[in-house]
Amino acid sequence: MEEEKITASPAGALSAWGRLLFKVSDGVDWVCTFFFVMATVAFGLTMLGGVFFRYVLNRSLTWSDEVALIFFIWATLLSIASGYLHGKHVNLDLIIRKLPPGWKTGVNELAEGLTLGYLFSLTVSSFQHLPLVAEMITDALRLPITILFSSIPVACLIMDLHWARRNLASGISWIAAVKLLIAVSFVTLVMLPVGQFAQLTGLSRAIVMLVALFGPMLIGVPVAISLGFMATLYVGVVGDVPFNVGAEQIYNGVSIIALMAIPLLILAGKLMHEAGIARHIVDFAQVLVGRVRGGLGASNVVASFLFGDISGFGRLGHGGHRLLDDPPDERARLQGGLLRGTPGHGGDPWMMAPLAITILMYSSVTMASVSRLAAATIMPAFLLAGSFMLVVLFHARRHNYPGRSCPAN
Repeated sequence: MEEEKITASPAGALSAWGRLLFKVSDGVDWVCTFFFVMATVAFGLTMLGGVFFRYVLNRSLTWSDEVALIFFIWATLLSIASGYLHGKHVNLDLIIRKLPPGWKTGVNELAEGLTLGYLFSLTVSSFQHLPLVAEMITDALRLPITILFSSIPVACLIMDLHWARRNLASGISWIAAVKLLIAVSFVTLVMLPVGQFAQLTGLSRAIVMLVALFGPMLIGVPVAISLGFMATLYVGVVGDVPFNVGAEQIYNGVSIIALMAIPLLILAGKLMHEAGIARHIVDFAQVLVGRVRGGLGASNVVASFLFGDISGFGRLGHGGHRLLDDPPDERARLQGGLLRGTPGHGGDPWMMAPLAITILMYSSVTMASVSRLAAATIMPAFLLAGSFMLVVLFHARRHNYPGRSCPAN
């Protein structure tokens, strides 16, 4: 995805208002980046401290998870706001890139208008929900829930500012007016809500929801915003769902304790890569199965599975590239097609490995027990990894691929 942040403009293209908007947006983004980095560091230190007290000193801290959750939520929402300015949100631009310039401009206007419509709707929804959470407190420290929930309206306001910087810095042209009109139309549609006056049921509602989900996604609206757009439109179409439920569901989705393990798993994988542990995992896989015919691909499967089981994610990074870049002889180069497939598919079994990121995500969505899911996936994970290895070994024997010598000590 291309970098979307506006970093420069032709001389004289910006008015005094536009230059001020740029400066404010850049300043807010700097502060936002600083605080989400500090919150991430504080989150990691709090979690490590809690683990140390619990398993080393045998004195559990009752407040560590609660404080870590506060830092986690703020770091998540602030990083989302900063990522919006810098174009880091995942979107689908395959169709847009193939459109003629005129069509591309029109589609971009529609996408930006729908994006602002959702962002402003979520901003209003979060402020509507603030009075409801003001009376709630946390369990351990008895802190007001507002401390956690206020990260949502703050992030929304920051993204609204960045949207204005991206679209209004050059003044209110007719293009900007069209984008604002699209946004206002959507906000009006969902806030009325029209579902109280015109009911959509059955097939008609399903069609509207499918168009609302895939339509914005296919014209370049970030995937996360497209999902929220569809959910917000559903609130307006049904008519009997409170408008503030959008902000409430976002808070409920991000305030799940199990999700806090994901950044720690990512950190563990990064540390393993930088410390060279990933390469040792690759070497171990080569020693284990590298000598057999087709061992080059089988080693890839084993190493990807081990790395995914330890770090929660199956990509080996530079360590795994050794399986491709260092073939034992010229005959191994004939395995090019197989070797290009096994890094992509050999890592798939990690998704079922105990405490993989996908297991944590599934647990957070279904509210299932993480420990039960981890125990339930052990045998299927080994069976899946074994099936990958059998396919690789069968293919290697069929095409008479060589084995692989073990790495030198």
